[in-house]
Amino acid sequence: MLVNVENEFCHLEFLVDPLNGRLQMHAMRFHPSEGPLKFFMEQVEATAKIGEEEKAFIFSPTQLDGEAPATEPTSLYTAQIDWLKDTPEFDVTLKELQIEDRNLQNITFKFTKKD
Repeated sequence: MLVNVENEFCHLEFLVDPLNGRLQMHAMRFHPSEGPLKFFMEQVEATAKIGEEEKAFIFSPTQLDGEAPATEPTSLYTAQIDWLKDTPEFDVTLKELQIEDRNLQNITFKFTKKD
């Protein structure tokens, strides 16, 4: 699932890693040229609204192997979510992203899992 942020400033792609119950967030740019967008935050706070219930979760900076924690700018962040396997769709809010000179707040979208 691809999310356009701030009118093409960047895009976030969200993918489910079914083997370990993680949600991956890949940051990328398409303009002026296509490629990964690296930034560093110790964590990206998010909430999911499932029906009337709201659940908090955290994306952590991850190296491109999808496993090892990153300590430098990266384009991949992952969140371990134990309820992800049983939840086909939910509304997401990313509380804040700090990328380059921008402070992006309350990025919202509906996540729908592909079969």
